[in-house]
Amino acid sequence: MPRLILLLVIVSFTTLCYATISPDKERIETTTEFYAKFTPVYESNCTKPPKIENAFLIGDMEEETYPQGHKVIYGCHPGYLSFYKIQMLCLDGKWRMLRDLQCRKKPCGHPGDIPFGSFQLINGDQFVFGAVVEYSCDDGYQMVTKHKTRICSASGWINQLPQCEVHKIPCGRPPHTAHGEIIETIKDSYSSGSTVTYKCLQTFKLQGRNTIKCQDGIWDEPPLCVVHKIPCGRPPHTAHGEIIETIKDSYSSGSTVTYKCLQTFKHQGRKKIKCQNGIWDEPPLCVEDTPCGKPPHILYGDITTTIKDRYSSGSTVKYKCPQFYNLKGSGVIKCRKGIWTEPPLCLEPCTTSQKNMSENNITLSLNQNRNKECDQKEQQIVKCYLKHNETIWFACLPGYKISDPKELKSKCDRGILTYPRCFNRQLERNTN
Repeated sequence: MPRLILLLVIVSFTTLCYATISPDKERIETTTEFYAKFTPVYESNCTKPPKIENAFLIGDMEEETYPQGHKVIYGCHPGYLSFYKIQMLCLDGKWRMLRDLQCRKKPCGHPGDIPFGSFQLINGDQFVFGAVVEYSCDDGYQMVTKHKTRICSASGWINQLPQCEVHKIPCGRPPHTAHGEIIETIKDSYSSGSTVTYKCLQTFKLQGRNTIKCQDGIWDEPPLCVVHKIPCGRPPHTAHGEIIETIKDSYSSGSTVTYKCLQTFKHQGRKKIKCQNGIWDEPPLCVEDTPCGKPPHILYGDITTTIKDRYSSGSTVKYKCPQFYNLKGSGVIKCRKGIWTEPPLCLEPCTTSQKNMSENNITLSLNQNRNKECDQKEQQIVKCYLKHNETIWFACLPGYKISDPKELKSKCDRGILTYPRCFNRQLERNTN
Protein backbone atom coordinates (compact mmCIF):
# COMPACT_ATOMS: atom_id res chain seq x y z
CA MET A 1 0.00 0.00 0.00
CA PRO A 2 1.43 3.45 -0.86
CA ARG A 3 2.68 5.55 2.10
CA LEU A 4 1.29 9.06 2.60
CA ILE A 5 3.82 11.77 3.46
CA LEU A 6 2.54 15.33 4.04
CA LEU A 7 4.77 18.28 3.32
CA LEU A 8 3.89 21.02 5.86
CA VAL A 9 4.65 24.67 5.19
CA ILE A 10 4.19 26.66 8.41
CA VAL A 11 3.20 30.12 7.27
CA SER A 12 4.30 32.14 10.29
CA PHE A 13 7.87 30.72 10.40
CA THR A 14 8.52 29.82 6.70
CA THR A 15 10.05 26.59 7.97
CA LEU A 16 9.63 23.25 6.14
CA CYS A 17 8.55 20.38 8.36
CA TYR A 18 7.63 16.77 7.61
CA ALA A 19 4.99 14.80 9.46
CA THR A 20 3.01 11.66 8.89
CA ILE A 21 -0.71 12.18 9.60
CA SER A 22 -3.97 10.50 8.74
CA PRO A 23 -5.27 11.28 5.25
CA ASP A 24 -8.70 12.30 6.58
CA LYS A 25 -7.36 15.22 8.68
CA GLU A 26 -7.56 18.58 6.96
CA ARG A 27 -6.38 20.82 9.82
CA ILE A 28 -3.45 20.79 12.23
CA GLU A 29 -4.44 22.23 15.64
CA THR A 30 -1.91 24.60 17.25
CA THR A 31 -1.88 26.61 20.45
CA THR A 32 -1.36 29.86 18.54
CA GLU A 33 -4.44 29.23 16.32
CA PHE A 34 -2.77 29.37 12.92
CA TYR A 35 -3.09 26.96 10.01
CA ALA A 36 -0.55 25.06 8.01
CA LYS A 37 -0.84 24.22 4.34
CA PHE A 38 0.10 20.69 3.37
CA THR A 39 0.76 18.86 0.11
CA PRO A 40 0.31 15.06 0.06
CA VAL A 41 3.19 13.15 -1.58
CA TYR A 42 2.66 9.46 -2.30
CA GLU A 43 5.39 6.88 -2.63
CA SER A 44 3.65 4.59 -5.15
CA ASN A 45 4.68 1.31 -6.73
CA CYS A 46 5.03 1.07 -10.50
CA THR A 47 3.32 -1.38 -12.84
CA LYS A 48 5.23 -3.39 -15.48
CA PRO A 49 7.96 -1.40 -17.27
CA PRO A 50 6.90 -0.12 -20.70
CA LYS A 51 7.93 -1.87 -23.91
CA ILE A 52 10.74 -0.15 -25.80
CA GLU A 53 10.96 -0.70 -29.53
CA ASN A 54 13.69 -3.18 -30.51
CA ALA A 55 14.71 -3.69 -26.85
CA PHE A 56 14.22 -6.23 -24.06
CA LEU A 57 14.59 -6.25 -20.27
CA ILE A 58 17.95 -7.47 -18.95
CA GLY A 59 18.02 -9.65 -15.84
CA ASP A 60 14.65 -8.77 -14.27
CA MET A 61 11.79 -11.21 -14.56
CA GLU A 62 8.66 -9.24 -15.38
CA GLU A 63 6.69 -8.62 -12.17
CA GLU A 64 3.22 -7.14 -11.69
CA THR A 65 4.55 -4.25 -9.51
CA TYR A 66 7.93 -2.68 -8.72
CA PRO A 67 8.84 -0.62 -5.61
CA GLN A 68 9.68 3.09 -5.57
CA GLY A 69 13.29 3.63 -6.65
CA HIS A 70 13.63 0.34 -8.56
CA LYS A 71 15.75 0.57 -11.68
CA VAL A 72 15.44 -1.64 -14.79
CA ILE A 73 17.93 -1.96 -17.65
CA TYR A 74 17.12 -2.71 -21.28
CA GLY A 75 19.26 -4.39 -23.90
CA CYS A 76 18.90 -4.07 -27.66
CA HIS A 77 17.75 -6.93 -29.90
CA PRO A 78 20.30 -8.42 -32.35
CA GLY A 79 20.92 -5.97 -35.16
CA TYR A 80 20.26 -2.93 -32.94
CA LEU A 81 22.49 -0.93 -30.60
CA SER A 82 22.51 1.96 -28.16
CA PHE A 83 25.60 3.99 -27.24
CA TYR A 84 24.68 3.94 -23.53
CA LYS A 85 22.62 1.70 -21.26
CA ILE A 86 18.88 2.31 -21.51
CA GLN A 87 17.65 2.64 -17.91
CA MET A 88 14.28 3.44 -16.33
CA LEU A 89 13.55 4.39 -12.71
CA CYS A 90 10.30 3.86 -10.78
CA LEU A 91 9.43 7.29 -9.36
CA ASP A 92 6.06 8.34 -7.87
CA GLY A 93 4.30 5.40 -9.54
CA LYS A 94 5.67 6.17 -13.01
CA TRP A 95 8.62 4.86 -15.01
CA ARG A 96 11.04 7.62 -16.00
CA MET A 97 13.86 7.19 -18.52
CA LEU A 98 17.18 8.31 -17.03
CA ARG A 99 18.52 9.29 -20.45
CA ASP A 100 16.54 9.66 -23.67
CA LEU A 101 17.95 6.75 -25.69
CA GLN A 102 16.77 4.35 -28.39
CA CYS A 103 17.88 1.05 -29.92
CA ARG A 104 18.94 2.06 -33.40
CA LYS A 105 19.73 -0.18 -36.34
CA LYS A 106 23.35 -1.36 -36.33
CA PRO A 107 25.43 -0.01 -39.26
CA CYS A 108 27.31 -2.42 -41.54
CA GLY A 109 29.49 0.10 -43.36
CA HIS A 110 29.95 0.22 -47.11
CA PRO A 111 29.02 -3.11 -48.80
CA GLY A 112 31.93 -2.92 -51.24
CA ASP A 113 32.34 -2.10 -54.94
CA ILE A 114 33.03 -4.75 -57.62
CA PRO A 115 35.00 -4.52 -60.89
CA PHE A 116 32.83 -4.30 -64.02
CA GLY A 117 29.65 -3.84 -61.97
CA SER A 118 27.66 -1.65 -59.58
CA PHE A 119 25.03 -1.94 -56.86
CA GLN A 120 21.91 -0.21 -55.61
CA LEU A 121 19.96 -0.28 -52.35
CA ILE A 122 16.73 -2.24 -52.85
CA ASN A 123 15.69 -2.26 -49.19
CA GLY A 124 16.29 0.68 -46.86
CA ASP A 125 18.04 3.97 -47.51
CA GLN A 126 21.19 3.49 -45.38
CA PHE A 127 23.74 0.72 -44.85
CA VAL A 128 22.18 -0.42 -41.57
CA PHE A 129 20.62 -3.62 -40.22
CA GLY A 130 18.01 -4.98 -42.65
CA ALA A 131 19.38 -3.14 -45.70
CA VAL A 132 19.71 -5.13 -48.94
CA VAL A 133 21.94 -4.16 -51.87
CA GLU A 134 21.70 -5.76 -55.31
CA TYR A 135 24.66 -5.94 -57.70
CA SER A 136 24.53 -5.97 -61.50
CA CYS A 137 27.23 -6.36 -64.15
CA ASP A 138 28.14 -3.82 -66.83
CA ASP A 139 27.17 -4.47 -70.46
CA GLY A 140 29.27 -7.27 -71.98
CA TYR A 141 29.83 -8.90 -68.59
CA GLN A 142 27.94 -11.58 -66.69
CA MET A 143 27.74 -12.55 -63.03
CA VAL A 144 29.52 -15.83 -62.26
CA THR A 145 28.74 -16.06 -58.54
CA LYS A 146 25.65 -17.59 -56.94
CA HIS A 147 24.35 -14.53 -55.09
CA LYS A 148 23.78 -11.07 -56.50
CA THR A 149 22.63 -9.46 -53.22
CA ARG A 150 24.24 -8.66 -49.88
CA ILE A 151 22.20 -8.26 -46.69
CA CYS A 152 23.17 -6.22 -43.63
CA SER A 153 22.72 -8.62 -40.70
CA ALA A 154 23.46 -8.37 -36.97
CA SER A 155 26.96 -9.75 -37.66
CA GLY A 156 27.72 -7.69 -40.78
CA TRP A 157 27.22 -8.14 -44.52
CA ILE A 158 25.96 -11.60 -45.61
CA ASN A 159 27.22 -13.18 -48.88
CA GLN A 160 30.56 -12.60 -50.58
CA LEU A 161 31.04 -9.83 -53.10
CA PRO A 162 29.70 -10.95 -56.51
CA GLN A 163 32.06 -11.28 -59.49
CA CYS A 164 31.53 -10.16 -63.08
CA GLU A 165 33.37 -11.74 -66.00
CA VAL A 166 33.34 -11.24 -69.75
CA HIS A 167 30.14 -12.69 -71.18
CA LYS A 168 30.73 -16.16 -72.65
CA ILE A 169 28.94 -17.67 -75.69
CA PRO A 170 25.92 -19.80 -74.71
CA CYS A 171 25.02 -23.23 -76.15
CA GLY A 172 21.81 -24.36 -77.80
CA ARG A 173 19.93 -27.57 -77.01
CA PRO A 174 22.25 -30.46 -75.97
CA PRO A 175 22.94 -33.28 -78.49
CA HIS A 176 20.74 -36.40 -78.64
CA THR A 177 22.16 -39.89 -78.00
CA ALA A 178 20.52 -43.06 -79.33
CA HIS A 179 18.70 -45.17 -76.71
CA GLY A 180 19.31 -42.50 -74.07
CA GLU A 181 17.72 -39.39 -72.60
CA ILE A 182 18.62 -36.30 -70.56
CA ILE A 183 17.28 -36.49 -66.99
CA GLU A 184 16.72 -32.70 -66.61
CA THR A 185 14.13 -30.60 -68.45
CA ILE A 186 15.69 -29.60 -71.78
CA LYS A 187 16.05 -25.84 -72.47
CA ASP A 188 16.66 -23.94 -75.72
CA SER A 189 19.72 -22.10 -74.37
CA TYR A 190 22.45 -22.90 -71.81
CA SER A 191 25.07 -20.52 -70.42
CA SER A 192 28.74 -21.45 -70.83
CA GLY A 193 29.74 -23.81 -68.01
CA SER A 194 26.31 -25.45 -67.75
CA THR A 195 26.05 -29.25 -67.64
CA VAL A 196 23.41 -31.88 -68.47
CA THR A 197 23.23 -35.53 -67.40
CA TYR A 198 22.23 -38.53 -69.55
CA LYS A 199 20.80 -41.94 -68.69
CA CYS A 200 20.26 -44.98 -70.91
CA LEU A 201 16.97 -46.74 -71.56
CA GLN A 202 16.32 -50.20 -70.08
CA THR A 203 18.50 -53.04 -71.46
CA PHE A 204 21.14 -50.45 -72.50
CA LYS A 205 24.36 -49.58 -70.72
CA LEU A 206 26.04 -46.16 -70.66
CA GLN A 207 29.51 -45.92 -72.23
CA GLY A 208 31.50 -42.79 -71.37
CA ARG A 209 30.77 -40.00 -68.89
CA ASN A 210 27.09 -39.44 -68.10
CA THR A 211 27.56 -35.63 -67.83
CA ILE A 212 28.59 -33.23 -70.62
CA LYS A 213 29.44 -29.51 -70.44
CA CYS A 214 28.81 -26.37 -72.53
CA GLN A 215 32.07 -24.50 -73.20
CA ASP A 216 31.90 -21.22 -75.13
CA GLY A 217 29.02 -22.32 -77.34
CA ILE A 218 30.12 -25.95 -77.90
CA TRP A 219 28.81 -29.06 -76.13
CA ASP A 220 31.09 -31.99 -75.20
CA GLU A 221 30.46 -35.27 -77.04
CA PRO A 222 27.48 -37.13 -75.51
CA PRO A 223 27.89 -40.67 -74.07
CA LEU A 224 26.84 -43.82 -75.95
CA CYS A 225 24.10 -46.26 -74.84
CA VAL A 226 25.04 -49.81 -75.86
CA VAL A 227 22.90 -52.96 -75.68
CA HIS A 228 23.22 -54.74 -72.35
CA LYS A 229 20.97 -57.80 -72.27
CA ILE A 230 21.96 -60.70 -70.01
CA PRO A 231 19.41 -63.55 -70.09
CA CYS A 232 17.99 -65.30 -66.99
CA GLY A 233 17.70 -69.04 -66.29
CA ARG A 234 14.62 -70.84 -64.95
CA PRO A 235 12.55 -68.67 -62.56
CA PRO A 236 12.74 -69.39 -58.79
CA HIS A 237 10.33 -71.79 -57.06
CA THR A 238 7.99 -70.59 -54.28
CA ALA A 239 6.50 -72.92 -51.63
CA HIS A 240 2.77 -73.67 -52.02
CA GLY A 241 2.70 -71.87 -55.38
CA GLU A 242 3.28 -72.41 -59.11
CA ILE A 243 3.98 -70.48 -62.33
CA ILE A 244 0.96 -70.28 -64.62
CA GLU A 245 3.02 -70.21 -67.89
CA THR A 246 5.10 -73.02 -69.36
CA ILE A 247 8.53 -72.88 -67.73
CA LYS A 248 11.53 -72.37 -70.06
CA ASP A 249 15.25 -72.86 -69.51
CA SER A 250 16.18 -69.32 -70.63
CA TYR A 251 14.46 -65.92 -70.53
CA SER A 252 15.62 -62.70 -72.20
CA SER A 253 16.21 -59.63 -70.02
CA GLY A 254 12.86 -57.87 -69.45
CA SER A 255 10.78 -61.10 -69.56
CA THR A 256 8.18 -61.76 -66.82
CA VAL A 257 6.45 -64.79 -65.27
CA THR A 258 3.30 -64.93 -63.11
CA TYR A 259 2.72 -67.04 -59.98
CA LYS A 260 -0.47 -68.34 -58.36
CA CYS A 261 -0.92 -69.90 -54.90
CA LEU A 262 -2.46 -73.29 -54.18
CA GLN A 263 -5.87 -73.54 -52.50
CA THR A 264 -6.03 -72.40 -48.82
CA PHE A 265 -2.94 -70.23 -49.46
CA LYS A 266 -2.83 -66.51 -50.15
CA HIS A 267 -0.38 -64.28 -52.08
CA GLN A 268 2.00 -62.04 -50.13
CA GLY A 269 3.84 -59.70 -52.49
CA ARG A 270 3.58 -59.18 -56.27
CA LYS A 271 2.27 -62.07 -58.39
CA LYS A 272 4.53 -61.19 -61.34
CA ILE A 273 8.37 -61.09 -61.31
CA LYS A 274 10.83 -59.83 -63.94
CA CYS A 275 14.22 -60.85 -65.38
CA GLN A 276 16.58 -57.87 -65.23
CA ASN A 277 20.04 -58.35 -66.74
CA GLY A 278 20.36 -61.98 -65.64
CA ILE A 279 18.67 -61.65 -62.23
CA TRP A 280 15.08 -62.56 -61.34
CA ASP A 281 13.05 -60.45 -58.90
CA GLU A 282 12.16 -62.11 -55.58
CA PRO A 283 9.15 -64.45 -56.04
CA PRO A 284 5.95 -63.88 -54.03
CA LEU A 285 5.18 -65.84 -50.84
CA CYS A 286 2.15 -68.11 -50.50
CA VAL A 287 0.99 -68.00 -46.87
CA GLU A 288 -1.70 -70.15 -45.31
CA ASP A 289 -5.04 -68.35 -45.25
CA THR A 290 -6.17 -69.30 -41.70
CA PRO A 291 -9.27 -67.26 -40.73
CA CYS A 292 -9.91 -65.49 -37.40
CA GLY A 293 -13.03 -65.53 -35.25
CA LYS A 294 -14.70 -62.48 -33.71
CA PRO A 295 -12.25 -59.71 -32.76
CA PRO A 296 -11.53 -59.31 -29.01
CA HIS A 297 -13.73 -57.04 -26.87
CA ILE A 298 -12.02 -54.15 -25.05
CA LEU A 299 -13.26 -52.49 -21.86
CA TYR A 300 -15.10 -49.19 -22.59
CA GLY A 301 -14.33 -49.45 -26.35
CA ASP A 302 -16.30 -50.34 -29.46
CA ILE A 303 -15.55 -51.66 -32.96
CA THR A 304 -16.52 -49.14 -35.64
CA THR A 305 -17.87 -51.73 -38.13
CA THR A 306 -20.41 -54.56 -37.93
CA ILE A 307 -18.86 -57.54 -36.13
CA LYS A 308 -18.69 -60.81 -38.12
CA ASP A 309 -18.20 -64.39 -36.93
CA ARG A 310 -15.33 -65.05 -39.36
CA TYR A 311 -12.53 -62.90 -40.84
CA SER A 312 -10.06 -63.98 -43.53
CA SER A 313 -6.32 -63.64 -42.87
CA GLY A 314 -5.21 -60.07 -43.53
CA SER A 315 -8.57 -58.54 -42.52
CA THR A 316 -8.58 -55.55 -40.14
CA VAL A 317 -11.02 -53.98 -37.69
CA LYS A 318 -10.91 -50.56 -36.05
CA TYR A 319 -11.67 -49.63 -32.42
CA LYS A 320 -12.84 -46.34 -30.92
CA CYS A 321 -13.06 -45.08 -27.31
CA PRO A 322 -15.81 -42.90 -25.73
CA GLN A 323 -15.35 -39.17 -25.17
CA PHE A 324 -12.53 -38.27 -22.73
CA TYR A 325 -11.10 -41.83 -22.89
CA ASN A 326 -7.54 -42.12 -24.29
CA LEU A 327 -6.87 -44.86 -26.83
CA LYS A 328 -3.55 -46.58 -26.05
CA GLY A 329 -1.98 -48.68 -28.78
CA SER A 330 -2.99 -49.09 -32.41
CA GLY A 331 -6.68 -48.47 -33.08
CA VAL A 332 -6.53 -51.04 -35.92
CA ILE A 333 -5.86 -54.76 -35.37
CA LYS A 334 -5.20 -57.40 -38.03
CA CYS A 335 -5.98 -61.09 -38.50
CA ARG A 336 -2.71 -62.99 -39.08
CA LYS A 337 -2.92 -66.74 -39.66
CA GLY A 338 -5.94 -67.13 -37.36
CA ILE A 339 -4.70 -64.81 -34.60
CA TRP A 340 -5.70 -61.18 -34.01
CA THR A 341 -2.92 -58.71 -33.25
CA GLU A 342 -2.90 -56.99 -29.83
CA PRO A 343 -6.03 -54.79 -29.31
CA PRO A 344 -5.77 -51.27 -27.85
CA LEU A 345 -6.86 -50.03 -24.40
CA CYS A 346 -9.33 -47.26 -23.53
CA LEU A 347 -7.71 -45.43 -20.59
CA GLU A 348 -10.26 -44.09 -18.09
CA PRO A 349 -10.76 -40.33 -17.59
CA CYS A 350 -11.19 -38.48 -14.27
CA THR A 351 -14.00 -36.22 -13.04
CA THR A 352 -13.37 -33.81 -10.17
CA SER A 353 -15.49 -34.39 -7.05
CA GLN A 354 -17.02 -31.46 -5.15
CA LYS A 355 -17.18 -33.67 -2.02
CA ASN A 356 -13.45 -34.50 -2.18
CA MET A 357 -12.56 -30.86 -2.80
CA SER A 358 -14.64 -29.68 0.20
CA GLU A 359 -13.04 -32.30 2.46
CA ASN A 360 -9.58 -31.04 1.46
CA ASN A 361 -10.44 -27.29 1.66
CA ILE A 362 -9.72 -26.71 -2.03
CA THR A 363 -11.50 -25.49 -5.14
CA LEU A 364 -10.71 -25.48 -8.87
CA SER A 365 -8.42 -22.71 -10.15
CA LEU A 366 -10.31 -20.59 -12.70
CA ASN A 367 -7.26 -19.00 -14.40
CA GLN A 368 -5.14 -22.15 -14.81
CA ASN A 369 -7.97 -24.39 -16.04
CA ARG A 370 -9.41 -22.16 -18.78
CA ASN A 371 -8.59 -24.64 -21.55
CA LYS A 372 -10.02 -27.65 -19.74
CA GLU A 373 -13.41 -29.27 -20.32
CA CYS A 374 -15.18 -27.85 -17.26
CA ASP A 375 -18.67 -26.91 -16.04
CA GLN A 376 -19.02 -23.33 -14.75
CA LYS A 377 -21.58 -21.73 -12.49
CA GLU A 378 -21.62 -18.03 -11.59
CA GLN A 379 -18.04 -17.45 -12.87
CA GLN A 380 -16.75 -20.44 -10.90
CA ILE A 381 -15.60 -23.86 -12.11
CA VAL A 382 -17.62 -26.54 -10.36
CA LYS A 383 -16.51 -29.69 -12.21
CA CYS A 384 -13.79 -30.66 -14.72
CA TYR A 385 -13.35 -33.70 -16.98
CA LEU A 386 -9.78 -34.92 -17.53
CA LYS A 387 -8.28 -37.41 -19.94
CA HIS A 388 -5.68 -39.90 -18.70
CA ASN A 389 -2.35 -38.14 -17.99
CA GLU A 390 -4.01 -34.68 -18.14
CA THR A 391 -3.28 -32.28 -15.24
CA ILE A 392 -5.63 -30.03 -13.25
CA TRP A 393 -4.89 -27.08 -10.94
CA PHE A 394 -6.57 -26.57 -7.57
CA ALA A 395 -6.58 -23.52 -5.30
CA CYS A 396 -6.90 -23.27 -1.51
CA LEU A 397 -10.18 -21.91 -0.13
CA PRO A 398 -9.98 -18.44 1.50
CA GLY A 399 -8.33 -18.74 4.94
CA TYR A 400 -6.47 -21.93 3.98
CA LYS A 401 -2.96 -22.52 2.65
CA ILE A 402 -0.60 -25.27 1.53
CA SER A 403 3.14 -25.57 2.24
CA ASP A 404 4.17 -26.17 -1.38
CA PRO A 405 2.02 -24.55 -4.13
CA LYS A 406 3.30 -27.18 -6.62
CA GLU A 407 1.17 -29.74 -4.75
CA LEU A 408 -1.95 -27.95 -6.03
CA LYS A 409 -1.34 -29.59 -9.45
CA SER A 410 -2.68 -33.13 -9.86
CA LYS A 411 -2.60 -35.62 -12.76
CA CYS A 412 -5.33 -38.05 -13.86
CA ASP A 413 -4.06 -41.66 -13.73
CA ARG A 414 -6.55 -44.07 -15.34
CA GLY A 415 -9.60 -42.65 -13.55
CA ILE A 416 -7.82 -41.88 -10.26
CA LEU A 417 -7.23 -38.26 -9.20
CA THR A 418 -5.25 -37.37 -6.06
CA TYR A 419 -6.51 -34.29 -4.19
CA PRO A 420 -4.07 -31.95 -2.36
CA ARG A 421 -5.03 -30.74 1.14
CA CYS A 422 -4.98 -27.13 2.39
CA PHE A 423 -4.84 -26.27 6.11
CA ASN A 424 -6.53 -23.54 8.17
CA ARG A 425 -4.15 -20.59 8.62
CA GLN A 426 -5.71 -19.46 11.94
CA LEU A 427 -5.57 -22.99 13.35
CA GLU A 428 -1.92 -23.24 12.34
CA ARG A 429 -1.10 -19.93 14.11
CA ASN A 430 -2.87 -21.07 17.31
CA THR A 431 -0.97 -24.39 17.22
CA ASN A 432 2.35 -22.57 16.87
